[in-house]
Amino acid sequence: MSTWVNILIVMALSTTKYMAGVAVAIVNLGKGWGPLTFFLATVGGGMIGVVAYDLLLMEILYFIKKKRGIDPTKFRVNKRMRRLVRFRNKFGLTGIALLTPIILQVPVGTILAGTIEQNSKKVFLYMFLSFTLYSSVFYALYHFLGINPNDILRAVQFWK
Repeated sequence: MSTWVNILIVMALSTTKYMAGVAVAIVNLGKGWGPLTFFLATVGGGMIGVVAYDLLLMEILYFIKKKRGIDPTKFRVNKRMRRLVRFRNKFGLTGIALLTPIILQVPVGTILAGTIEQNSKKVFLYMFLSFTLYSSVFYALYHFLGINPNDILRAVQFWK
């Protein structure tokens, strides 16, 4: 496949499932990608997801609440919602930004961060720093220690 197609695939994966995008990017590092391409594809894709989910989903929620007449105070409280609120209150914006790429997914982390912080620029900055940190860590693991997810999957092969 073309390099541009691979970059678009990594960026598309990184907008929702950041770790999947990083894994595909690391596999492509073995095919001749440089570190700049790796960082632009993974961090850029993650940030496109943050911007899209912050702007688009907040507008959709506003439309549902205001235009459709749905009262935001009357919603069903379930176990998952309680856990998310407890997590949000305990760790704050920094904790959400640090856990978004690996545990939470980009849409969930962006919405949680948006409920804590009204300033979107601050949310973007924290998410950018988090994506850059994790991309750096995984690039260093690949470059210095030779850890490649493709080799790990080939060695395990639990599905055969």
